[in-house]
Amino acid sequence: MKDLTTRRLSLSLSLPLSFSLSLALSCSTLLLGACPKAAPETTTTTTTPVPPSADQAGIEKWAPQYAQGSKDLGDWVRSDPQGAAKVFRWDGRHPDQTHELVTWAIANPERHLDAFAAHHPDWLVVPDLVSHHGAAMEAFLAWCHNHPEDATALMNYPRALEWAGHNLYPGLSTRPAQ
Repeated sequence: MKDLTTRRLSLSLSLPLSFSLSLALSCSTLLLGACPKAAPETTTTTTTPVPPSADQAGIEKWAPQYAQGSKDLGDWVRSDPQGAAKVFRWDGRHPDQTHELVTWAIANPERHLDAFAAHHPDWLVVPDLVSHHGAAMEAFLAWCHNHPEDATALMNYPRALEWAGHNLYPGLSTRPAQ
């Protein structure tokens, strides 16, 4: 490996800058491509509660006030912890999108996730959820149908699903880091 590095440096001194940068990048790509791929990183969810943000004031009262909905949402989390973790992360990054999904699910109880996905082809997380966690996502839509008041109340708080993942269901299994 040292020989390749030395060779690259000596070439870069005798070639124009743009070509030597291109050559250096090519050599690095070749060297990195030959390395074995590392296993995907995993993180574990901490059990330390995340305090609500200013716009989430009162969210900690949701679970006691909607006990059955909270219990059933927890059952959904346990049915597919990795799928739930993806939904929670998605909510943290795009709360407007998850809010729209829940609102749509409540208004369209007879429709399935693929119908929602067809209307949002630019939302990259939805096809991934459909293909890798389809059954769990249909169960989440069923939770929205079965608990429309609970789901609406929860989603009135921005990033509520993310908060719930950290505070109400902290025992999620390890999940791929993103």
